[in-house]
Amino acid sequence: MANWWIIQSVESYKQHPDLIECQLKENSNELKHPRFAEVRKGDKIVYYARGDKVVIGIFEVRSESEILQDDPKWTHPISVHHISPSTMPPDGKVLDFKTLLMDPVVEFKLFPKKNRCQYMIWNHYIHALSDTDVQVIKAAIQSGRYLVPLSEDAPSNPVMERIGEAFRNTDLLYEPVDEMGLVYLFARCHRELGFPYVVKIRSKFPDVIAMDANGGRVTIELEYKSSSYNNNHPLDGCDYIVCWEDDWDNPPSSLKPEIISIKENLRDIFKMRMEQAFGPS
Repeated sequence: MANWWIIQSVESYKQHPDLIECQLKENSNELKHPRFAEVRKGDKIVYYARGDKVVIGIFEVRSESEILQDDPKWTHPISVHHISPSTMPPDGKVLDFKTLLMDPVVEFKLFPKKNRCQYMIWNHYIHALSDTDVQVIKAAIQSGRYLVPLSEDAPSNPVMERIGEAFRNTDLLYEPVDEMGLVYLFARCHRELGFPYVVKIRSKFPDVIAMDANGGRVTIELEYKSSSYNNNHPLDGCDYIVCWEDDWDNPPSSLKPEIISIKENLRDIFKMRMEQAFGPS
């Protein structure tokens, strides 16, 4: 039997404490995280809640995978396994994993460099977990030393009413849903996109003055969707359009700026950051 570290959320646990899920790619039965297909009945799962940085508990997989559709809480088709508690904190408590991890007497094979653990979590929904690491987590739960109250924040909080799909490539927890989210991502990722220095971000067109990899001055317009550029701006008005989603199917041949989609580049951005942190794989 295998052990798995699977990243979910407190909200997902509250919605379905008897299920572990993996999203499917859009209009497909293909898993977004292929390793989920390796999970089998009888395996153990350490249920980690992102954001809160807590372990809900250790669960045993009780079924093979199935596709869940038309669920009132999980509205998109997903692949699920039924799970049951194996080693759990007392009701209302969870394991503060960050505190456990940073304890100098505790070691984890999954996180050999503790201060770089976020890189192991970014964009990695699932990890194989050693028996040793499972035993460390089990002992921590049973000792009660690192337990904290489970957050009771209501998921209906107005700030959460309009959010994108969850992802783990950056410090932004969810995909952007507007231009302000895109501005944040550009500020975090401009170097990996080929712009080592930002000279100025401003409120008039074009939004950004930056330097390219050759030290040249370039102008950039930020648009949530690339097609929005066509509504307000001249076709030769800047050097680049940096967008979240490139939805402009047939841009005119006279369009001067090159279109760069952050969404399409996230995988490469994450790979570069991993290599900077740990060296080439």
